[in-house]
Amino acid sequence: MNLIRCQFPTAAVPFARFQTVADEMTRLFDFPFFGRLPGAPVSWTPAFDLAEDQDAVTVRAELPGLKKDQIQINLQDDTLTITGERKFEGEGQNHIRRERGFGRFERSIRLNTPIDETGAKATFEDGVLTLVLPKAPEAKPRQIAIS
Repeated sequence: MNLIRCQFPTAAVPFARFQTVADEMTRLFDFPFFGRLPGAPVSWTPAFDLAEDQDAVTVRAELPGLKKDQIQINLQDDTLTITGERKFEGEGQNHIRRERGFGRFERSIRLNTPIDETGAKATFEDGVLTLVLPKAPEAKPRQIAIS
């Protein structure tokens, strides 16, 4: 079975040609000049979504294949750091194609608003880590009454 990457028509997706050029540049610099050989480990960086409302900042991270005990979350000052490691699966197999990344990752996000660290909540379900970080009282909007 062949694995074919989905490609959208360039007219349907703005700047699609730039992504194609970026992909080709990445492929060009992976080999042979910078030492990544075909079949070498593929590193990975999990995708993050960051949302904000009046009361909290919500972070969602896609971490497929990990268990909650393989993930560390650190909130220091205004920087959120998520680290973990996905182990290589398929040792001893003759891989025809390998696209799934593995290995250690560390991802840091600088938050633009003060966080109340005592109320932070984390859940991990179906490979998606969800963090709800309540804003500190001084960061929440206040209404001022006119006297």
